[in-house]
Amino acid sequence: MKKMDNTFLDQSTEEKIKQSAEKVFMEKGFFGARTRDIAKDAGINLALVNYYFRSKENLFKIIMEEKLGVFFGFVIEILENPEKTLPEKIKILVNKYTDMLISLPDLPMFILNEIKQNPKFFEERLRVKEPVNNGFATLLQANNFSSKEELMQVVLTLLGMTLFPFIAKDVVTNLLNFSPEDYYKMLNKRRELIPVWMEEILKIQQK
Repeated sequence: MKKMDNTFLDQSTEEKIKQSAEKVFMEKGFFGARTRDIAKDAGINLALVNYYFRSKENLFKIIMEEKLGVFFGFVIEILENPEKTLPEKIKILVNKYTDMLISLPDLPMFILNEIKQNPKFFEERLRVKEPVNNGFATLLQANNFSSKEELMQVVLTLLGMTLFPFIAKDVVTNLLNFSPEDYYKMLNKRRELIPVWMEEILKIQQK
């Protein structure tokens, strides 16, 4: 019984640390967050954070990979859903992307850094390459795309519209004197505009 209690305590402490880390990373960003801040928010001592996760970098990586795993599970489910039209899928994905990136604004840079270090990150770490390709095949068959390249043009446009504003946030807010609050208000408006823009692009693409 004692061993079981210790196991439960370990899992509970790990989860508490991860929840606090996600909160601190969201508030301060990766570089602004300190392990001490995470320990304080979790109500535990600093040594325990280091014991369970070894470093801030490792803790950040674990959280990001977990979030990406959940997100890609959702993406694959939407891509393969035969009951949704392509514009409907785009609207759902844009909203999901926006929600995730507002809660984890450092995620795009994390992905870029991981891919730079390991080009097979999505294949080896998240294991989503095959299901994502299957989802693409479903889209290709169910819509009026003449080739995989034509579909990729649409996907890249959607990713650019959705992801780049988060990557460029610090540059834009500093250069154009946007407050972070106003910038996020603008991003929330974009979640309504992007599906409209994409629908027009699809009309041109499929002529």
